[in-house]
Parts: sequence; structure tokens; C-alpha cells
Amino acid sequence: MDRNEFRHALHLGLGRAILYAAENDASPFKDVILDACLRCYSIDSQFEGTRADYMWDLLNLLPDKTVYVDTVLKSLTETADDWDLRQRFRLAALSAMEGNDEAKRAMYEAYRAGPSTAESIGIEFLHIDGLQGLLFVAEQIGRLLIANTRNVDLGWLMSVSHDIFGKELTSEMLREAGKKNQFIETYRKAVETPHPDSKQSDVSWINSATYEQIRDRLAKTTSIGFGNQLARWGEKASDD
Repeated sequence: MDRNEFRHALHLGLGRAILYAAENDASPFKDVILDACLRCYSIDSQFEGTRADYMWDLLNLLPDKTVYVDTVLKSLTETADDWDLRQRFRLAALSAMEGNDEAKRAMYEAYRAGPSTAESIGIEFLHIDGLQGLLFVAEQIGRLLIANTRNVDLGWLMSVSHDIFGKELTSEMLREAGKKNQFIETYRKAVETPHPDSKQSDVSWINSATYEQIRDRLAKTTSIGFGNQLARWGEKASDD
């Protein structure tokens, strides 16, 4: 496999790039691999997500894995509120979940809640620090909401927390923490009683939605929260 073929396989997320790295020296493609770590090449990121887990599988095959991880950690503050940032934080979280304390520290220092990625990146803190990670993210998003109530995409973080920790425990933690922290309380109120101008997704209807309703909504929404609920709808949908 030459350089262009390897790059093409990486950008498409194909398994042959992983197989090549498992059986051959991939060091000649170091810059190509690093670029694919730092940039999200998903074709449809809204539903495919990032390529972080795919790239992590590749990095685990490389003898200089730590070089790539260190570069990713240093880059966490170098990109905008976009899918590249989501991918970098996901790679950092995967490293933190393997016991890399430096990755965890870098995530906490670099996290700056942006309207589009605040919750999707925030979910990684649930994976590495549980409910304490949730409270950290809630405080940061609360600060963002005070400054910008119209464009913050809400809904996904609570959905994931309910799945992992349960709705009752999640609500209790936010409620108790909110008594002492105005920013957490701002976030709690926002997710429980959405502001009319916010982008929080009302996804309760999706449980009984028809395919035609789903298809119509797909053309009108960019919400990450909706994409998460859509996956659940697909799991329960009939074969037809």
C-alpha cells in the first residue's frame, strides 16, 4: 500500500488501513496518521460520529503511540467548536480511560464549552469521572448559557447520564449541587425547562414516531441530541 492508498483508506475509515499497520511498518505514513487523528474525516459526522475510536485502534498498533497522543493533547485548545475538536477530546478520553493522568488533566484544562460541542465533548467527562465529571461540565455549560441562551445545543448529555447513572440519581446530583453553584443550577433549569430560544431537542415524540415523521424531521434538524435518540428509534424499529 502506497502513501495515497493509505491516506484514502484512513479518510474513509476502512479496515485495510488497520490491517496494514498490524502487518507492516506504518512509520513512513506518520504525518498522514497524525493528520487523521487531528481532523475528523467522517463522511456524515452527524450520524457517524468522529473517527476517534477507529484511529485509536490504529494507534494501539504503533510503537510510537505516545507521540501521537501527546500531540493530540497539546492540540486540544487549537481548534474551533467543531467535529475536529470532538475527535481530539474523544482520543484524549480514550487515553485517560487507559490510565493516562496527563490526558485527563489536559482535558480538564482545555475544556471550554462551545454552543455546538459543549455536551458532546462533555460526555467524555462522564466516561472518565462519572457524576463528578457531569457536575464539572454542567458548571461550564451553565456559564455558557448565561452568556448565550439561544444557540446552545442541549439534551444529549442528560440522555447519556440517565442511561449510565439513572434519571433519579442524575437529577438529584444536579439539584443538590445547584443549591451551592449558580452555574450548575442554570444548567439544571435549562435542561429541565428549556428556554424557548434554545436549541434543546424535544425528542419525547420519537418513541412513537413513524418513519415518515422521522424522515421529515431529519431534513430540519442538526441537533446531536436528536441523532442520539434516532439511534434508539432504529434499534426498536420494525424490519419494514
